[in-house]
Amino acid sequence: MKRIRIHENHYYVGVDFGHHTVSMSALEHRTKKPVMLDRTGGYGQIYVPAKMVYLVKEATWLIGEEAVMMHTSQDTIFLKDLLSAFYERKIFHIESVNYESETLIAIYISELLKHLENINPNSMIKGLTITLPDRVDYRAHLILKEAVTLYLEKSNKGLSKLQIHVISNSEAMLAFLEGYSLIERKQCYFMDFGHEAFRVYDVHLGKNTTIRLIIESKALSGYAILEEIEKLISTAYLNYNNRQNLDEEEIRQIQDMCKTYYSYILKAYQGKNDVKITYKFAHPPFQAKIYVSELTKAFEPIESVFEKQLDKLNTLEDDYEVVVMGNGFRNLWPKYHLQEKRISILVEDLDAASKGASLWSLKPYRNQKVNYIGRLKKDYGVMVQEGEAERFLIIAQSGSHYASDFTPVGLIMVKDKDLNLKVCTKDAKDKIEEVTAMELKPQNSEAIFRVTLKIEFDHEMHLVPTVFYDEL
Repeated sequence: MKRIRIHENHYYVGVDFGHHTVSMSALEHRTKKPVMLDRTGGYGQIYVPAKMVYLVKEATWLIGEEAVMMHTSQDTIFLKDLLSAFYERKIFHIESVNYESETLIAIYISELLKHLENINPNSMIKGLTITLPDRVDYRAHLILKEAVTLYLEKSNKGLSKLQIHVISNSEAMLAFLEGYSLIERKQCYFMDFGHEAFRVYDVHLGKNTTIRLIIESKALSGYAILEEIEKLISTAYLNYNNRQNLDEEEIRQIQDMCKTYYSYILKAYQGKNDVKITYKFAHPPFQAKIYVSELTKAFEPIESVFEKQLDKLNTLEDDYEVVVMGNGFRNLWPKYHLQEKRISILVEDLDAASKGASLWSLKPYRNQKVNYIGRLKKDYGVMVQEGEAERFLIIAQSGSHYASDFTPVGLIMVKDKDLNLKVCTKDAKDKIEEVTAMELKPQNSEAIFRVTLKIEFDHEMHLVPTVFYDEL
């Protein structure tokens, strides 16, 4: 890593902004290497919940764990999954003020950066890089950059000359590899086992670096694992108390327990052991056992999906190595399957996106051209009827990779008139063109029926729409 002198009060910050958590790193001025920042003062909680709450009486914002603790209090307005709101361009009406979603993210980041003042009262942020999932296109990058720049300039005059960048996760990975001088081969895989999805990118390095998403699975994600853990802890609690349902406070307490027991439960599954869970919030507190058969039933299908995804990789070429990142790799079984497939790990750093972002803040990587292969140039969606007018309902956003696992949409159809489904594209000038029309053939005789439309693309990037008929 090239030696550049950094003043002890100067901070080059990277923020990895996800759907459910946010993490922050900064370059250490002595070693010039990125370190993760812990807002909790040493308790190891480097992942901050991507949630915020507005305290109406105090007219102030709280983020992260503080927001989670306050969200059920009176006179509060609770917001979560700001990133999805940003994708959808949502506007929030809060106390007679309209907040665009990018402005709320800017407020969140501003509150996050206040932690640096606790570390060093004389801190001065010289560079800030925010990394977003790759499926967010560059138009969104520019929108967020402008919002963060304007808010920080307005709220803190000391940040008026701050250099701000918004980049993708894969660009942050490139900066990470370059910063640690790890780019040795011509090609590698980026493997990101994140909270939202499991993704694999085929990366070819050189003067014109190319990145192509080849695998994306939302069924295989940190969120899917967390859901199973919550089900296990909830079921054990209900069985012990001979009950069917949880109340709101019990749900909140068990969700907090999931974070504590996450690694413990997965380690038990890996070792094929039973696990004891202590419910300290109950009166009186008690222990319940989750048996290995229950763990196997919950996690074996997820592990099987992971193994099948690895089978899609071209691992016969010795030149390919893998860069792994994301919380999913805190579990042992993903690395076990990589070893089974004889896939060589070039580097393992679960926080590489945040760290790469802080390196980018000091030295932007874009002096070397990065080409994304296989990205949509238009929005894909379906025309839906609203009253007398038709509206374009987006399913696949421009800038997304063709290999993305697009979320299906459910539609209520009227049998007498809604027997054709028009899949269309919309370009940057809002011009809509029909790609294909699908004739619907509902099996039941009801006047109203429901369908689910899923959009995929084949290896030649041709549209493959699929319709499923659902029960109402």
